[in-house]
Amino acid sequence: MIQLIKGTKEHLPVDVRDRLGNLTTLDATTVTYMVRKESDDTSAIAETQATTLGMTVFCLIDTTNLAVDRYDLLVRINVDGTEVPLLGPFDFEVI
Repeated sequence: MIQLIKGTKEHLPVDVRDRLGNLTTLDATTVTYMVRKESDDTSAIAETQATTLGMTVFCLIDTTNLAVDRYDLLVRINVDGTEVPLLGPFDFEVI
């Protein structure tokens, strides 16, 4: 499990793979992410714009206001308005 130190701001990278081979880059898509507390499924970070490079999504996690706990990272990719897959959850922990 990925561990982030409370009080830091770090990118959590998520590698994306298109099984159909339609996408080779996420440049033409809109990618957002959100973080939910694993224990009670409450929102910890509201939906926020992500940064992409090729097929990797970079989610900037600011742990300053997060409690020491376990969290789920969810990534939403808006391909063309008709396809909007939600990827995850990707687990991480604030220590």
